[in-house]
Amino acid sequence: MSTELQTPVYSPRKGLNIAHEPNDTPDVKGRRYAQVITSPELSAYRILATAEKETGLGEQIDTPSLIAHLKASATAVNAGDLAQCESMLINQAHALQAVFTRFCERGLVQDSLEKMESLMRIALRAQTQCRATLETLAAIKNPPVIYAKQANYSAGHQQINNCHPQAAPIEPKQNQIFLGEDNGLVTRIPSTAIQGNPHVETVDQSHGA
Repeated sequence: MSTELQTPVYSPRKGLNIAHEPNDTPDVKGRRYAQVITSPELSAYRILATAEKETGLGEQIDTPSLIAHLKASATAVNAGDLAQCESMLINQAHALQAVFTRFCERGLVQDSLEKMESLMRIALRAQTQCRATLETLAAIKNPPVIYAKQANYSAGHQQINNCHPQAAPIEPKQNQIFLGEDNGLVTRIPSTAIQGNPHVETVDQSHGA
């Protein structure tokens, strides 16, 4: 007599799986329930369950498992793993492309300009959203590089811009310092500065001026 293996019947759970300890006080239990009820994963679950109610898939949802999956997905994103986000975006782009194609087909066979314009408007909206979705995906894969402008502030709040260095201002010719033949520094003194003072003379050509 052979015994056939029977596939276990799938019975999805519909209640919330909220962890608690036997010695939890009412306040602690209340906080635990509040954390789950206000969690983003439960909010997403409620929308998914409502959206799939008419399709029949809602009956197949195991509430604790779906909430745990949504929470794990968020944890992965927080850790820097964007693989699921990239998958969502590319599949959304495919879906929007299908909407664009379908409404274009319907619009092109209309014998009324008004109906055709209405359908084509929806098609082009789907095309715009498809492009925006792909641009978002491209930004995730290749994030833009932002160059920040560096500014240093001295004690006197004087800003020094290091991004575009400029040449130091050239001093007037009469104030420049020259290296003479004796390797000494000789400062050219303008003639206007010695007018009326016979003890001060302008440096001549023999001093390298």
